Amino acid sequence: MLPLVLRRLVSAIPTLFIVATLSFVLMRLVPGGPFDREKKLPPAIQANVERKYHLDEPVWKQYLLYMGSLARGDFGPSYKYLGRSVNDILREAFPVSLQLGLFSLVLSVLCGVGTGIVSAWRPGSWLDRGGGLFSVLGFSLPTFVLGSLLVFSLADSLHFFPPALWEGWRFTVLPVVTLSFAPAAFLARLCRASLLEVMEKDFVRTARAKGLRESRVILRHALKNALTPVVSVVGPLTAGLVTGSFVVETIFSLPGMGKHFVTAVTNRDYPLIMGVTLMYTVLIILANMIVDLLYGILDPRVRVE
Repeated sequence: MLPLVLRRLVSAIPTLFIVATLSFVLMRLVPGGPFDREKKLPPAIQANVERKYHLDEPVWKQYLLYMGSLARGDFGPSYKYLGRSVNDILREAFPVSLQLGLFSLVLSVLCGVGTGIVSAWRPGSWLDRGGGLFSVLGFSLPTFVLGSLLVFSLADSLHFFPPALWEGWRFTVLPVVTLSFAPAAFLARLCRASLLEVMEKDFVRTARAKGLRESRVILRHALKNALTPVVSVVGPLTAGLVTGSFVVETIFSLPGMGKHFVTAVTNRDYPLIMGVTLMYTVLIILANMIVDLLYGILDPRVRVE
């Protein structure tokens, strides 16, 4: 496994380079600039601001300056939050998004895989129909609707949980449930379909022929093989959840990365946009590497190959 990890880490360097370059170029191709307002700044102030952030330099020189700072781990200053660097903003926002994303991921996997197993265990039963209803609701119910309903019912009406902020475990319940509902529904359908397919394999028939209980056949023999497609989607799902959801963070007033990213796009805050984009890329790379390692654990043939 160690050579695989090293190869992935080495191959991540050109990937990050390409993403950083494309992000830089796309930001410069967008019409307008970060300090263009409906109310124009005086020419002298505009020139001073552009000189401070090297925006008066040629594009190729701006690119070299940015890549040089990036090589040192410096994402540069934020254009919107004056006096603050992108590193400081990410250092404050990333832990919130990380906790929210990891809690949501755990809940999504537990509920999704559990529902998929129960549905595949008794196909056509009321348990399967209940799992199907859960999946339909997860696919059809928008996140902002679910979050608003949870705030209205469990926070405003029943006062079980606080409606906003991020100041303790009770504050995490509603946003985690809101963010994990749709991924759990998707994982439930995927796990059910994969498990039903594996249940038709010859080795499962052999296990049944030996007189093993159905629960043991599913959990001991079929589930491990059925989890491979589930693990495939958990990688990008992890990066998406950890990076944060703007809708969830807005509803519950969470100071996470998603909110900063959308605000940065609106304000043309180039360094913050590229910083969040590169952070998302790193998470994708790490998540996919972990998925490859899990493949080797679930399927011995992958380790042999």
